[in-house]
Amino acid sequence: NLTLLAGKHPLTGLTIANLSPAFSEELGIEGEDRGVIIAKIPPASPARRLGLRQGDILVKIGDTPIARVSDVVKATDTPRKVWELQIKRGDRIIGMRISA
Repeated sequence: NLTLLAGKHPLTGLTIANLSPAFSEELGIEGEDRGVIIAKIPPASPARRLGLRQGDILVKIGDTPIARVSDVVKATDTPRKVWELQIKRGDRIIGMRISA
């Protein structure tokens, strides 16, 4: 199931999905069968300007580990002055810090 993120935060406009073994296989992702993947990013979205890419896996928002789409929704519902994100891209973990 795909989820479109709405609201006023750096991830607004992203379409995300829960990874599963079947979905990972469908996407051709090896070694990743859990977590939340960025499925689509609109060209003019804040997330695109921050450098997020389709296929990135959301690992953490603030102090919240991300395992399911519901974790992302809950984390983005919390107002923040500074957004700290961790994503996995390939074999790398990338940290981002964004002022709201």
